[in-house]
Amino acid sequence: MTSWQRSGPLRIVLLCCVAVTVCAEASSGGARACWSPSVTSCADCLRRGPQCVWCFQEDFLHGAEQSRRCDLLDNLRRRGCRPEFMEHSDVKVEVDATLSSTQVSPQEISITLRPGSEVSFIVAVKQLERYPVDLYYLVDVSASMQENLDHLKTVGIALSRRMAQHTSNLWLGFGSFVDKPVSPYISVHPSKIDNPC
Repeated sequence: MTSWQRSGPLRIVLLCCVAVTVCAEASSGGARACWSPSVTSCADCLRRGPQCVWCFQEDFLHGAEQSRRCDLLDNLRRRGCRPEFMEHSDVKVEVDATLSSTQVSPQEISITLRPGSEVSFIVAVKQLERYPVDLYYLVDVSASMQENLDHLKTVGIALSRRMAQHTSNLWLGFGSFVDKPVSPYISVHPSKIDNPC
């Protein structure tokens, strides 16, 4: 029997010991993944990773440094932090998927983020056919605008016909004002003052 074959069982034992040591170190590193002496606030703690939790219970670890408040949930629970005093916000994206005839969807998105985390979402923008249009004319009806008023009568009708080609939901409104409601800027005849249009 060669020396290599005789040392075979010894090598297997040695490899098992190395594997156990590596696994133990990895698990202890995972257990201490959140703790660091530089962590002094809840935001610092949550930035360290999604598994990190901050205990804000006032009587937790009296006299210990602030960094001990940041740890894994099970570790904090084992050391006496009650669940209602643990901050471990998750990343949440809630999208209102209600279908509606709008140009931008979704209409509502609620996002909760941990400090330092980011999230992406898709917004769809489309031009709606027959989109509703409100058109409001505000017209100066003083005598100096008479030529424009005459022109507006013909343009207004043409514009409403043209808009009807693009939407079936058109609302037209008219309003009037006079900058200087005194003679000679307007006719002061009572019938004209009561109804300037």
